[in-house]
Amino acid sequence: MNIRLTMAELLARAAARFAAKQFVGSGRARQISLLIFGLLPLAGQAEEFPSSYFGQLPIIEQPRVSPNGEYVAAILNGEDGPAIVVSNFGSQDLTAIVKLKYGEDRLDWIRWANDERLLISVSEAVSVGGGKYRVSRLYQIDRHGQGMRQVRRKSVRTQSSWERYISTDHVLSLLPDDPEHILMQLYDDRDSGFAVFKVNLEKNNFDKQFVNSYEVDSWYADYKGDVVFGLEVNKEMITIWHRPEGEKKFTELHARNMLEDETFAPIEVVGDKAMVLSDHELGRQAVWRYDIPSGTYEELLFAADAHDVADTIMSTDGSKVLGFTYYNHYREDHYIDDEAAASDALIKKTFPGYETNVVSRSQDGKRLMIAALRDNAPPKYIWLDLDKKAGNAWFSQYPQLEGKTLPTVQPFQFEARDGMTLHGYLTMPLVNNDDAKPGVVVFPHGGPHARDYQYFDPFVQFFANRGYAVLQVNFRGSEGYGSAFEIAGYRQWGQAMQQDVYDAVEWLGKQGTVDIERKCMVGASYGGYVALVTAYQKAREYRCIASIAGVPDLHDMVRMESLDPNMKARYAKVIGDISSSEGADMLRENSIVSHTIDVKAPILLIHGTVDTSVDVSQSRGFYNNQKRGDMDITYVELEDGTHHLDEFKNRLAVFKALDEFLEKHL
Repeated sequence: MNIRLTMAELLARAAARFAAKQFVGSGRARQISLLIFGLLPLAGQAEEFPSSYFGQLPIIEQPRVSPNGEYVAAILNGEDGPAIVVSNFGSQDLTAIVKLKYGEDRLDWIRWANDERLLISVSEAVSVGGGKYRVSRLYQIDRHGQGMRQVRRKSVRTQSSWERYISTDHVLSLLPDDPEHILMQLYDDRDSGFAVFKVNLEKNNFDKQFVNSYEVDSWYADYKGDVVFGLEVNKEMITIWHRPEGEKKFTELHARNMLEDETFAPIEVVGDKAMVLSDHELGRQAVWRYDIPSGTYEELLFAADAHDVADTIMSTDGSKVLGFTYYNHYREDHYIDDEAAASDALIKKTFPGYETNVVSRSQDGKRLMIAALRDNAPPKYIWLDLDKKAGNAWFSQYPQLEGKTLPTVQPFQFEARDGMTLHGYLTMPLVNNDDAKPGVVVFPHGGPHARDYQYFDPFVQFFANRGYAVLQVNFRGSEGYGSAFEIAGYRQWGQAMQQDVYDAVEWLGKQGTVDIERKCMVGASYGGYVALVTAYQKAREYRCIASIAGVPDLHDMVRMESLDPNMKARYAKVIGDISSSEGADMLRENSIVSHTIDVKAPILLIHGTVDTSVDVSQSRGFYNNQKRGDMDITYVELEDGTHHLDEFKNRLAVFKALDEFLEKHL
């Protein structure tokens, strides 16, 4: 399929481009500069916007520059389903080359296999043994929209029936020096495990590279496409296998208990030295040089103050470590390569007032797609051509909010009742009715081993636009603050992690800036669990409770997840041990299903029917058991809805339901 999307059609879909001036050269230094007018929010009176402005899916996602820099591919989200679009680099004239039918499949990611062909990962939710699992398949298509077909091995007679439920989209390497082939990891019944195949995209031939005799679950290739690492998971034990350059066999590099020992994640190996991410000695993720023969850490290469190192920044071809990434309020990049550091500094100078990240670049690194981010303006994409010293705005993810006055997100920190330092964010509305103090939406994050940031969040801005202060807190157990902080949240669902949220509310009340008596708890996933626990633990203190894909029955969730032997030990350590009577009682005690008689506030439940993270039976069962009682409970079930609300109509429905619920009760 090849459908030309005119700019008028894009405007009709609220995919309008936003105003920005052309990049121009600036004299002898030939630095790129930007007349930033049109990128920053415009001054003006705050006004209430339709919920759809916040509830629409990001119009454009995952822009990917082709290796030669000539084209950009991206995902365009429309009301009738997502499409993959291609444009010439720097152009806003998009051509849709493939479109998914709404509600049937999810478009997970796209990548350029070479200058002419794209790889597409598409997934669906399948029912297996009473639960739902997401299974991904890999497809290929040329940039003109021709020749779309699945990348898959021919059927093997001995293939087990359950193998159809294993994802087949795991690409290890795009083999940049061999554009006709890619390297993939696929389950091989003959190995009773995952093997590595070199795949000819044109002929759909699969050439097995070696026998998996190591019980490895995940393989990793270097920039040349050589498979150098293997990761074996056996219950709580993790073993990392390594194959030195030129060798055929893998040897054990490191083994650890994932629940007890120091972390260890190799970045690269040169000779008998490895560069690894580990919480060794510092208690937070940092970059170390590791001596393989002696099994000792030799030198600390980089550590961020009070935060975990999150990732490695590699060169375009993957051959060189350029730097490292960590998160404070925003993403922070630390470069060890001088040229990369200079390029990053130039980009940041070009966009004052914005946080910038390179999201994609050409093979030579000269043509870039940049994400420009801030707390009170929608994310937007900018293209840069370093050779031509040119660039311009491409698309905003929420074009209807461009140029609108939105509130800032302010970081804060305080001490919990036990003395632990906690960090969070407060977003105050721009205006209030009759100049009264605003009510509060308490908005705990999901995970729970995730965290909130200062970035633009459509939920936060929506709540603030409705006149509420929005409180977010990175309670103990959140990621990024070191191992001890995360471990402090183990087995603390409904307990210390929950108390941290209450302590944040108490802290906010002492500031005197909000009407702390008028508050609602709203959360998604783990945040939905926090909201439901609040409904009985603080029964008379909250005017309403909203749970999106939350967990009413913690015992049942752990019981189902513990059916996987590799997950059972982790759940027992992190959430609760269902195999012991004490652990089982604790899980029941910290679930709303055991305390329904205590609930006083009205509850809104929202759940998708194809949620593969928290099964819809959690909310559906809780609602069915309570709807005939005295509880004021409303249930919105989203047909074909996923855990992450990545369907156009369902996401709008969530914001509409929240809008009506908050207006009625808060």
